[in-house]
Amino acid sequence: MTRRVVILYGSETGQAEAISHQIYDQCWHQLEALIDNLNVKIDRFCLDQTGDHFTLESEEAVIFVVSTTGEGEPPANALKFYRKYRKRALDRQLLSAVSYTLLALGDTNYERFANFGKDLDKRLQELSAKQFYETGFGDDAVGLELGVEPWIENLFPAILQHFKAYSALSVPIVDTKTLSPIQLQMAVKDNCGELMHTTDQRLALLDQLTLPLISSKFQSFRLQIHETLPEECDANEFYFQTLPVMDSKIFDTNLVHLRQLSANTSADDNPITTADCKTIIEATIEAEEGSGLSYESGDSYGFIVGNCDEEVHQVLDALNLSDKCDYYCEVLTPQVFPHLPKICKVNDLIKYYVEIRSVPKKSTLRHLADFCDNPSHKRRLLELSSREGGDDYNRYVRNKFVNILDILQVFDSCRPPLEVVLANSPCFAPRYYSVCNAPDAQNRNAFKIAFSVMNFENTYLREDTQLFGVFTGTLFRQLRPETPSTENNVEQYTQLFGVFTGTLFRQLRPETPSTENNVEQCLDKLSLESNVKSFKVFKRKNPYFKLPSNLTTPLIMVGAGTGVAPYVGFLQQRQLMARRSSVPAGECWLFYGCRHSRVDYIFADELQQFRTDRVLTQLNVCFSRECPVDDPTAPKYVQHLIAKHSSPVFKLIDSRKAVVYVCGDLKGMSTDVFNAMVAVVETSGKRSREDAVKYIRELQSEKRYLQDIWT
Repeated sequence: MTRRVVILYGSETGQAEAISHQIYDQCWHQLEALIDNLNVKIDRFCLDQTGDHFTLESEEAVIFVVSTTGEGEPPANALKFYRKYRKRALDRQLLSAVSYTLLALGDTNYERFANFGKDLDKRLQELSAKQFYETGFGDDAVGLELGVEPWIENLFPAILQHFKAYSALSVPIVDTKTLSPIQLQMAVKDNCGELMHTTDQRLALLDQLTLPLISSKFQSFRLQIHETLPEECDANEFYFQTLPVMDSKIFDTNLVHLRQLSANTSADDNPITTADCKTIIEATIEAEEGSGLSYESGDSYGFIVGNCDEEVHQVLDALNLSDKCDYYCEVLTPQVFPHLPKICKVNDLIKYYVEIRSVPKKSTLRHLADFCDNPSHKRRLLELSSREGGDDYNRYVRNKFVNILDILQVFDSCRPPLEVVLANSPCFAPRYYSVCNAPDAQNRNAFKIAFSVMNFENTYLREDTQLFGVFTGTLFRQLRPETPSTENNVEQYTQLFGVFTGTLFRQLRPETPSTENNVEQCLDKLSLESNVKSFKVFKRKNPYFKLPSNLTTPLIMVGAGTGVAPYVGFLQQRQLMARRSSVPAGECWLFYGCRHSRVDYIFADELQQFRTDRVLTQLNVCFSRECPVDDPTAPKYVQHLIAKHSSPVFKLIDSRKAVVYVCGDLKGMSTDVFNAMVAVVETSGKRSREDAVKYIRELQSEKRYLQDIWT
């Protein structure tokens, strides 16, 4: 018998619909054991589809995502549903078989906050429906994500619990007093004590834990390792599963130039801490001949850079496969995980197809526990994966972004087979970067990207590459002085970078080591001639984040940090268009925010030149770390700059049909800018808050409010 979770949404402006889609997508990733082992379906419908695709009283588990419109009324596409179930004549036991949860969206600027969600919640309970998870609220006044994201995170364990997708297991109590002094000393020294041993005495004394099911899909996954390539197999062509965002074939590129955009931490008269600064670098990437590279400003590319070799070797060591890294691994059940190649080298499987940096799910820790020789390790992994150990999992795994490599290093008695790691790890995710130049007539095979060097917390046993992102870390590992400084050991320094940006940063090769070893010195001595770095790249679909074809259309560009990068390409292209046209270009405004005027104000010279050349009509910049404490009205972030110029911004949008571009962080900046634009319409356009939101949503529908945002 097939059971199902049904997601139902009622949406006026599109926010509730988008969130329902987010929940639907995450359900397929978070509920694998539920879907595979218990034959559960996931469906999503609009509330106005009642009677066609669902009948509420026949459903077992329902997730409602609803907004409120007008004076606390249901959205238009929820009216039919609500009228049906609010009839007084309905049997009070009509929904007694239904279990549900509800996410209500609203705005506390209005007196009747999330009123429809509250009314629906009350009516469902009047008809005897039962909650399997508490009602959540999203407040547009402070940013929907503040309430929505934590609610979604805890939704999936509640669904698993509702379907009883857990198994009870008796576990031996492990007394930490039996650990040797050396083991305890090492745990404290390496800051692993909290991850390896719970401080919750109630959890430590449990002799039975409630554990997630291991997906039958994982258990059916099979592979075979060959010492040499079987005659019937071809492993020459690089395989990467086609993604919906791909807008080209995968092609080869080379890194040909690096330029530091940010300055070093600053002068004595105004010291700036390293932690308060980001190193920002521009990289020039050149495609190989015959790649068919074609782009325009606003385009972006996905880089399949792969995990760095050091981390790949660490994983292979943990799996006892170091001596088999050049063997070939054949996937015997390709239909189970289609993102994996049919056959490739063992080393390449870990490098290109496993996201080593991903935070393991509870079901992953449960699976890994079965392969621990140390009873203490096994017990602790079972605790972290259990329902009873949820607080420990959130505190010591999720909140610290502990990844699979961390787990294999800390719990070094865990020696799982390769198929278990492959089955429990998401596919390596490409790293996406926007082009920051217009096409170069002199070299059409090259494009530029800008990125911040990512660094991470020194957590548990992390060392070398693990403190840097994959891309930046790979570049920085090319810094290999013959005699590293004891104060600034380069091999340890690489641990702080991001995956892709670290890869680029490791291409830097100073001739002689410096005790300071700062980034600027490295870039000054850059030599790529003997070690050109290659990447596999594809163009990402982004059909709308482009300049309008009409040169007279005004532009409003909003960006923070490296979010200004695509606008440099816009301005270059706009300048070329203007030179070829007898018609004057429309106004072009830029709102840009960064931390420090002398450190991370990137492309400052270029932007000033565009302003001098009148390509850029208005340049508005703010510096969040230099905002005067005695002037609360001084703009600190880009949303404050927008508010300061509310009237001309509204005139550009409303009367002159400007196109608005927003480039930056999804969780913070993009939401703040959206709310700032709504406030512009509300104040300068003299509209109600509800009408102002509709106005901006209509701009989005008309492709006049365009976003290039990242998480």
